[in-house]
Amino acid sequence: MSQEITKEQIAAFDADFGAQRANRVAMNAVTNNGLLASAIRREAVEQDVHEYSISLEQGEICNQKQSGRCWMFSTLNVLRQRVIAKCDLEDFSFSPTYLAFYDKLEKANLFLENILHFADQDLTDRETYTLLGSPLPDGGQWDMFANIVRKYGVVPKDVYDETYQSSNTRSMNAQLNRALKVAAAGLRRMAADKAGADAIQVEKNKTLDAIYGFLCSCYGEPPKGVLNLIDIALLRAKARQVGIKDIRQKSGDVLFTLSNLNFEAVGALCSDPDYKQRVTFLASAKEPTLRFKLANGVDSLKQSKLFVEHYTSFFQS
Repeated sequence: MSQEITKEQIAAFDADFGAQRANRVAMNAVTNNGLLASAIRREAVEQDVHEYSISLEQGEICNQKQSGRCWMFSTLNVLRQRVIAKCDLEDFSFSPTYLAFYDKLEKANLFLENILHFADQDLTDRETYTLLGSPLPDGGQWDMFANIVRKYGVVPKDVYDETYQSSNTRSMNAQLNRALKVAAAGLRRMAADKAGADAIQVEKNKTLDAIYGFLCSCYGEPPKGVLNLIDIALLRAKARQVGIKDIRQKSGDVLFTLSNLNFEAVGALCSDPDYKQRVTFLASAKEPTLRFKLANGVDSLKQSKLFVEHYTSFFQS
């Protein structure tokens, strides 16, 4: 037999709370500092000392911020450490934004294909209900990561960095989920009206085209030429180790901006037979800059790599 809470019970509860001085202390602590901070035991803090005898080399700390991309960050960090070690770099990072872009696009396609697969189901059936609950979440797992990388590759963070929306995905996801639900309703209507498969696919592809454009607005256009971009990022990382802070191509020249001017290295490079009359120091530039004239008919990236190698040898001698 059910029984409601009575005023007498409330009075008894209040009396029990007030009878214990510890309850008053807890109330004052929690209302001012929060539950978790007030629950910390000083003895536990003193015993849990974060000091370690083994120190691991690591690059700059990565931060997924307000997004659900932990599965991308963790896996890319494993790859990143291998690149740093193999190429003897101080730091290097892959772009989680690049993978997130294509993850969203592939998830949108999968969602729409599943909507068509279960088009004859009622909206309250378990599969369709679950699909519509969260069409495009941030989360993922290893097999999804492996499939994206296998299909689209990876790019350095330098060429496809974080944006506001990549680091704060809630509002973006809300718009994407709303758009996909609207598209799902349209596709289900077409299926119910016995529209042809080709017509349905045309409509689905219109949605994917709109999703691609929206992702470009949020993340920026994804870069092309993946392998070349990785080579460029590795070159820049190597160059930074010897004080070359920026590399950029301008017409038939490559400009190397120096973070600090090493007169011996610059002088040796300018007088080297291979670079004589091809390397000049731009005194008019805001920062110390070397202009390297490219040779005709030779890959500019290959020439830039050789230039950095020569500069490094003079810099370290």
